[in-house]
Amino acid sequence: MTTRTLALSLTLVATASLLVAQNTTGISFKSKSGDFEINNITDQLFEANPQTNAIDFEFSGKPLRGRSSSQKIAFTATRATGQIRSGKDGTMYLLKANLTGSVDITQNPGTSDEVQISSPSISISEAANRSSATVNFPGAVTIVSKNPASTITAAGGSATLIGSVNTNRELRNVKLSGTVNATITQEGTSTLTTTGLDLDQAANSSTFNLTRPFTLTNNSKNPSGQPQKVILKATAGTITTPNITRASSGRPITTANLRGRVTIDFTGTDKDGSPVELSASGDRMTMDANGEILLIGNVKITGNGLDYQSDGESQTVYVQVNERMEPTRYGARGNPTKVNIKPDGGKS
Repeated sequence: MTTRTLALSLTLVATASLLVAQNTTGISFKSKSGDFEINNITDQLFEANPQTNAIDFEFSGKPLRGRSSSQKIAFTATRATGQIRSGKDGTMYLLKANLTGSVDITQNPGTSDEVQISSPSISISEAANRSSATVNFPGAVTIVSKNPASTITAAGGSATLIGSVNTNRELRNVKLSGTVNATITQEGTSTLTTTGLDLDQAANSSTFNLTRPFTLTNNSKNPSGQPQKVILKATAGTITTPNITRASSGRPITTANLRGRVTIDFTGTDKDGSPVELSASGDRMTMDANGEILLIGNVKITGNGLDYQSDGESQTVYVQVNERMEPTRYGARGNPTKVNIKPDGGKS
């Protein structure tokens, strides 16, 4: 063996030994019951108070990997500080924590209710009665839900996770700031763009409270497989949709109450393959659970050879849509007399 070969062999052995040493320096912090753990700790500081069952901690890792089974949460971060609460039965949970450095929090991991929140910095605070947790993300954030597939990005905000101990928690009361982009794949693909957004989740519905101008676009296909599009624009208002973190059927927009100059555009094809184009606008818009859209005040309808305009605060046009947001009839109410015009020109 030459001197050079020997030197190279010694270098490889030293490197391998160093890697083994690095891999064995990781520290794990676990509950006795096994329901809580933080792994891959490289720097640590913790102090326990047996009188309060509280453990103050500061952990660092590359990255840290943690989980709390009773909170149905898993996370990765570069640094974590906060307080852990321990129980008499050897259980533990995060009472509060500040996570920094490429933070990923997964709620309900491995289930159809999985939600992932990613941000440079995230804080978590468990409610005293353990029925919920509050999550704050002061920097840019991405929220991804698994079923149905949805992605929301924003400049920052907060959210509440609702659910009792050892149950899947639901994302509720989301408040987002800055430019907000949301994409939801349900009954086609819907995209929402606005500035600032409050999202209230219920068991089967999601309510978007919009205080700034927004654009909502839905792309889908009709039963014949032909593409169709609906574009809704308004200054402010509320829109209700099926729950964006729980798959459900129905129109992509369930109800709406909008103000400012509101426009809604439909493009698609009829059953014979002929193009269907309809545009309606007004100063206000409502949509009920039956799919009837009312546009009120200085209204206008164009499309299919029609160019209708009626000035006045009380003037109204309506558009009836089906479960796929296709217009099935439209017309005007009040004075002039109500008219019914089918978008296929009366061919059906």
